[in-house]
Formats: sequence, structure tokens, C-alpha cells
Amino acid sequence: LHYPLRRQRQMCIRDRYQRRVRGKSFFASSIQIMNSRFVVLIIIAQSLVIFLLFSTYRSKQTPKETLVTRVQLNPLDEEVVEELKLRDLGFVKNSENLIRLYQSKFKTRDIPDTRDPQCKKQVFNSNLPKASIVIPFHSESKDLLVVTLKTILERTPPHLLQEIILVDDLNPEFVDSEVLIDPKIRVIHNEKREGLIRAKIFGADIVTAPVIVFLEAHCEVNQQWLEPLLQVVSDDYKAVPIPILDIIDDTGKIGGEYQEAPLNRGGFDANMGFIWIPQTAEQAARKTPSELIKSPTMSGGLFAISTKWWKMIGKYDPGMKIWGGENVEISLRVWQCGGSLVEVPCSRVGHIFRKRGFPYSFPDGHAQTINRNIARLVAVWVDPKFHPAIRRNPEEGGDISERLEIKERLQCKSFEWFLDNVYP
Repeated sequence: LHYPLRRQRQMCIRDRYQRRVRGKSFFASSIQIMNSRFVVLIIIAQSLVIFLLFSTYRSKQTPKETLVTRVQLNPLDEEVVEELKLRDLGFVKNSENLIRLYQSKFKTRDIPDTRDPQCKKQVFNSNLPKASIVIPFHSESKDLLVVTLKTILERTPPHLLQEIILVDDLNPEFVDSEVLIDPKIRVIHNEKREGLIRAKIFGADIVTAPVIVFLEAHCEVNQQWLEPLLQVVSDDYKAVPIPILDIIDDTGKIGGEYQEAPLNRGGFDANMGFIWIPQTAEQAARKTPSELIKSPTMSGGLFAISTKWWKMIGKYDPGMKIWGGENVEISLRVWQCGGSLVEVPCSRVGHIFRKRGFPYSFPDGHAQTINRNIARLVAVWVDPKFHPAIRRNPEEGGDISERLEIKERLQCKSFEWFLDNVYP
């Protein structure tokens, strides 16, 4: 009687023990699995920390100068993109992402199309020449420069744009990577302050297109601005077309009010300083609003010119310094040496006309610098009999022998001819 009961009790004890052991084994195995996963997480976290520390170390070891070269022939090549990946942009996969990132920083705004409606019907040659755009800058806003570049890229047919050459004339705190928003943009850096005039010469010396277009770093080009200029040069390589400069209010920031400019011409006063003059009665009554307007001078440094003609007439005068008088000098030279200067009503470029008197600093003083520049143009391009009427001393212009050689080589006409035929 007692044996079956004892046997049954032993079996119950054994079963209970086995269940307990199985439970402990399951619990132990669970703990073991959890510990393994925790170890894996620790390893992953350590790897991430090591990677971040290594990346930080590499970024500190990469000097900013590696992104800047004297002539940026291919600004978005593989080495530059790789540097930017490590230093600034993290996991940028390719140069297209880099371009997209910079382009998204500033959005171009909608500006009024100030052209006459007939300009929209204008038909251009199918084989217009390509253009290289040269933009010098000193003491310029980086944001305004980027907006200028973006409007050019968005409102210029890609097949007509060869390149944009930026000439850094010691602009404070300028970094190439902030403006290299397109592979067509190149940057050169002056080793010392040269001034706007010589900066343009340096930029034009490396262009590769048959047409040079000079712009400034505070502009917004309008719709179909380039084609009318190229059409003029295509028809006559000695013609120098000038866009109509619409007015952007000088607020010191992006987005000043954009206003349509009236159609005036450029002239000069007794001091050989630029002035605006009205159209002639014949010009005001021209048959079509898109017809070109002959102008004695240009207002500033925004114009197009064939590379061939630019070199033939001697570029800008390298003996001039900084800024001032170069617009009148090259205007006289173009006319007197067989070319022409025409305003193009169908080409509109918004330009910030600065409120302050002189936009650039003059190491030698602005009055002395401008007087010397104008003295050079008077000595070369104004007949001696007119010198007493002009309140400038031509003897202050320095050595002008090289400019006189150009005048002789091209058999340029006299200043009297200019007054009789261009600026009566």
C-alpha cells in the first residue's frame, strides 16, 4: 500500500524538479541572449564614436586654403568635392548635390519684364557666338554676388554661356566655395589690390569665348538679356552693345525695388565726366522700339564686345588706376578707331546705383586717381586744340606712348571728327 504512494510522490518530486530546471535554463538562456545583444550595441556605439572623432580630426587637418586656387579652372573637380564632403557637407554623394545645396540658399525673385512687347518677337541667328562673362569685385556683398550669379545662370541659355570669370580684387573674407554654384564659374585672385580697371583686364585675358560680357557684382539680369547683345556683335564685330540699365533701389540688401529705366544716351561734360543726355529727335522717333540707339559714351562697365575687337583696340588702358574715367576713354577709342557704341533696348539688366559717391576705396586718394585717369584719356584721345577748354592737365597722365602707338596703328580719327559725327 505504501509503495505505490511513495513511488507516486517520488515521481511528483522528480517532475517538479525537471520543470524547475527547465525554467532556470530558459531564464538563463534569455539572459545570455540579452547580454549578447547589449554587447553588439556597445560595439556599434563605440564604432560610431571612433568614426566621429576621426572625421573631426580630419576636418581640423584640412586647411581652408586647399579649396582656393589662384585660377579655379575646374572648381567642382573630384578633389574639391571630396574635400567639401569631409569638411563641410558630410555625406555629399556627388557634385550635383553640392551645386543643388548652394543654389537652394538664395532664390531668385520675379522681376518685371521691362522690355517693349515687340522685343519678345525678336528672332535671333541660330549660330550666335558664345559669351564669357567677366565680373570683378571689391568690397562687395557676397549675397548680392550670389544673386547676380543665380540670375545669370537661370536667365541665360546654357549653350550661349561659355563661362563666368570672377576676379577677386582682395574682397574681404571671400571664400571660393560660397560662389562656386556652377561648374562654369571660375575664380581668379589678385595678389594685390589692382582696382576695377585692371581686374577686368586680368579676367578678360583668360576668356575662351569669342565674345566678352562685362557685368558687375550687384546686378539682376532680366529675361532674354544676352541674345540681343550677341546678335549685335554677330552682325558687326566692331560694334559694342550696351544693355539698358534698369534701376534697383540701393537698400544695401537683397531685393531692392526694381524700376524700369528711361532710354537715354551717354555723354560727358567739360571735365570729361559722364552725364546722361536725351535721345535725338530722330532716335526718339525710330520705327521700332527694338531699334538700336547710338550713344557717344557708356555709363559704366556693363557691355559686350568681341574678343577680337577688344584685343585690337588695346583692352582697357592699364595705365589707369582703380576706377574712374575708363568708361569715357574706351567709348572715345571705340568710336575714333572705327567701331560703334549702341544701346540695346531689348536687353535689360537691373543694376544697383549706389547712393554713396565713390563705390571703391582709392589708396592714392579718389581725386588724384580720377584726375590722373582722365588726364591720360585727354592726352591720347582729345585733340590738343581742345585741351584749354577741358579742365584737366594732360601732362599728369604719365607715360602714354603705348596708347599713342595703338592710335597710330589703327589710324584712329580725331576728337574733332567725334564731335562732328557722334556727339554734335
